[in-house]
Amino acid sequence: DLRRGELPHLKLNDATADVTACFAVLHHIPTTGLRRASVEELIRVTKPEGRIVATAWFISDATYEEVAGSLEDDVWIPWKADQKHSKRFVHRFTETEWKKLWTHPGLDILKIGLFGRDDWTKDKAKARNFFVIAKKKSA
Repeated sequence: DLRRGELPHLKLNDATADVTACFAVLHHIPTTGLRRASVEELIRVTKPEGRIVATAWFISDATYEEVAGSLEDDVWIPWKADQKHSKRFVHRFTETEWKKLWTHPGLDILKIGLFGRDDWTKDKAKARNFFVIAKKKSA
C-alpha cells in the first residue's frame, strides 16, 4: 500500500509501515529543526524492525544563489516547471550533517553515504544523492 504525506506531520498511525520511503524531500525542508522532526516522523510511522529508506540531493560545490538571511547552507537552484523558469529552495547537506540527522537511539543504520548513478560511491564527483537505509529497533 503506497501512501502520500507531508512532512513533518504524516496522517498515519504509529508503527503503520513495514517500509517507509522518503525520496528527494528532506533537502527541501528549510530548517534543521524541521528536518529533525521529519526524521522523527518517519521513525514514528515505521513498525519495529521495519525499514526506512531516504535520499537527499547531493549538491556539489557549484555556485548557486544563497538564500538571503539563512544561517545554514541553503541555496536557490534554477528550476523549470510548466515551461516557466523559477528557483527552488534546497538545503545543501554535508556528509557529516546527513549522518548526524540519522543518528537516533531508535535506529540501526544499515547503510549510509553517497550514491552515484548506479551504486554507492565515496567519489564526490560521481555522487548524486545522499542515501540511508535504516532499521527501526524493536520497542
